Amino acid sequence: MDYIDDIAGGLFTYDGTIFDYEWAVIGDPVDFFLANCSRKDELYLAIHIDKSTKEPVYEPSSERVAEAYDFEEMFDWSSFYDEVLYNETPMLVYAGEYDQRDGPLT
Repeated sequence: MDYIDDIAGGLFTYDGTIFDYEWAVIGDPVDFFLANCSRKDELYLAIHIDKSTKEPVYEPSSERVAEAYDFEEMFDWSSFYDEVLYNETPMLVYAGEYDQRDGPLT
C-alpha cells in the first residue's frame, strides 16, 4: 500500500477532511490546545489517560500507530464477512463521515 500511495503522489485518500478548508477552523485549535495545554496533568486525568506511558501522550497523528496496522492492509477478511452473513451475527458497521477510501461508498 505504501508503494501505491507513493505512486499516487502521496495523496492521502482515507480522510477527506484534509481537503476541506473549513476543517482547519475546528481541528487546528483542538490540536493546538492538546499539544500546548499548560495544565496537562489535570487534562490527562480528566480524560483518563494520566497513566499513559506513551511519549508524547498526545500527537495529532502517529506514524508508529499507522505502521502497527500495516499488516492488516493486505489481509483477506472475506471469511469473517461470510461467517457474519451466514450466521446472521449482529454487526455494527462504522463508516466515518469523511472516509474517502473505506467509507460507505466502497
